[in-house]
Amino acid sequence: MEDQLFLEKQSFRQIWLWILLITIDLIHFVTIFTPYFTQSVHGIARTDLGETVFSAAILIFTTVLFYLMRLETVIKSDGIYYRFFPFQIKLKKISWEEISHAYIRKYNPIMEYGGWGIRNGFLRSGKAYNVSGNEGLQMIYTSNKRFLLGTKKANEIKSVLSQLGKLSDTPQD
Repeated sequence: MEDQLFLEKQSFRQIWLWILLITIDLIHFVTIFTPYFTQSVHGIARTDLGETVFSAAILIFTTVLFYLMRLETVIKSDGIYYRFFPFQIKLKKISWEEISHAYIRKYNPIMEYGGWGIRNGFLRSGKAYNVSGNEGLQMIYTSNKRFLLGTKKANEIKSVLSQLGKLSDTPQD
């Protein structure tokens, strides 16, 4: 991308998340496929094969989706671009004219946004796109709406925003 000043790609690679997903998958597969390899135990009937395959496909799809998901943040001289792939194919642009404040801040993903991903925050938090951690690029639009992009490169974003003259002081609400 021309005049790209900053690029960050974040994925869901937290070890605890993958242990949880794989454990759920394994428990589910063992539970649903065991009756097909053993006799029905204690009167529990075998489920319909179509339902079993569909259920397994949903779990596999969900696991693959978590693997593919990524948050991309790009800063260029004309604005901030972002996307949460695969839910957004094209980068969305926020022009500098739309932003009244842009600064890095620490936040509580659980208390402010209910977790990670594409989130609508509680009360005045606004919207957030985050993958992990607790630092983000907070933007306040000229309309007073809020949007936070999670980052693992807070210092780099700060530096780029400062170079562009777009780094704001934290507003006093």
